[in-house]
Amino acid sequence: MILSPFTIAYDTREQLPFSFADVRIDRKKAFVMTQRRTLPTGDYSIIGYEDKVCIERKSLADLYQTLGKGRERFLRELERMQEMDYAAVVIEASWQQISSPADDDPFWHSKMHPNSIIGTIVAWSGQFSKTQWKAPGNRHNAENLTFRLLLNYWKHNASPLDNNDTDASKENNNSHVAGEQAGSLGEVGCACEIRVDGIGHHQRQTE
Repeated sequence: MILSPFTIAYDTREQLPFSFADVRIDRKKAFVMTQRRTLPTGDYSIIGYEDKVCIERKSLADLYQTLGKGRERFLRELERMQEMDYAAVVIEASWQQISSPADDDPFWHSKMHPNSIIGTIVAWSGQFSKTQWKAPGNRHNAENLTFRLLLNYWKHNASPLDNNDTDASKENNNSHVAGEQAGSLGEVGCACEIRVDGIGHHQRQTE
């Protein structure tokens, strides 16, 4: 097991926060420390980088409600996310489910039409270009993707002083501890991700 090189902060308003109990670094199971705290923006961030990186989590029902009744409040949040180095909205659903929610849930009811939801996401992707929209398919994938996005940010932006040795398998070489950074991550991707390009359509990524 590898200790995550950073601690994840999750917002106090998260009623069912991710546990990150099943995430991996370099294919090895990772132990991730978390802290509950009030975040200025988003639901998840990295301790010490709360003003630099954030992930906003949305369930399918929450997405529809947010883009309906909560539209103005979320617009203000997207404006704050523009000030971040990196920001993303991670939805616990697929783009197909977002487009046709009643197909999987016969009891689904919303005053918002799916076309309006997709149209809003496309429009906001262009207006707030620094924020990425991700729909990895379900909650489990959303949890793993959230960790991978934060890990990717850490890998490329953390201060060298923050990169403490956290891999218990590192060896001592002539009493000198190698200064390797624990864990690495290449390109962040998800087989079921569709990246909205902000010009009126969306395309499928199969990484």
